[in-house]
Amino acid sequence: MSATLPAGFEIKGGELTITRVFNAPRPLVFAAYTEPEHLMRWWGPSEYPMASCTVDLRPGGTWHYCMKSRTTGDEAWGIAIYSAIEAPKRLVYTDAFSDAEGHINEALPTAEVTMTFEEVGSNRTRVVSTTKYASEEALQAVVQMGMIEGITETMGQLDALLTELQAA
Repeated sequence: MSATLPAGFEIKGGELTITRVFNAPRPLVFAAYTEPEHLMRWWGPSEYPMASCTVDLRPGGTWHYCMKSRTTGDEAWGIAIYSAIEAPKRLVYTDAFSDAEGHINEALPTAEVTMTFEEVGSNRTRVVSTTKYASEEALQAVVQMGMIEGITETMGQLDALLTELQAA
């Protein structure tokens, strides 16, 4: 990849690794990634906030969501199919574009995601997300869709939510 990536992002072939430290305890960060009431408040770039979200947090269960454009009303549906869950330490899932019924859009890239949640001191959590695509070209296709910018903005929104939840 020729463009400069933000700090904490690394691309090697068809694999994207994102490392981020949050100033919040691991159980709270894990909950923010797995509970619909939290996901609705931070997932997705500001132009495409979450409009719908269901989570069945178990191996074989799904996270099905819709992000909806504030300006055009266009919808972007996604689905994650969980294969392993070790709360609050690890999530493994297949990530795909979908339709409103949860059918995977085979025309767009899917990926295997492994997320680890590591305690860093008493009140900080390092999240390492490793996303593996079938090929470097598949990863580049989602990068061209604006994935890096969207994730960067989304992580900022998660930071803000975690701060708010701890202040409450």
